[in-house]
Amino acid sequence: MMQLRLHFLTTKKGSLPMMDYILKLKTLVDNLAAIGEPVTNRDHILQLLGGLGADYNSIVASLTTREDEVSLHSVHTILLTHEHCLSLQNSAAEDHIIFANLTGTS
Repeated sequence: MMQLRLHFLTTKKGSLPMMDYILKLKTLVDNLAAIGEPVTNRDHILQLLGGLGADYNSIVASLTTREDEVSLHSVHTILLTHEHCLSLQNSAAEDHIIFANLTGTS
């Protein structure tokens, strides 16, 4: 039980895709519930947000300052959407660099 709880509390997203990170935490939550140590949705959300990197600081700030309760499903959707936006931004930045290099060598 202690190992599972520790694993849950120390899990970070790191380089994992968001869906893999979400599923990893869900598996830990499910395993804890199976041994009689349920995790509340609020604690699940807080751990999910606490394991994110700096790219997600704006999302974490937005979600943790809300006055209304946000559902776990909503948090998942927001995080997956944000990851997609980051991916598009990175792709656009890479395309811009390639285009600039091509233009500069022409």
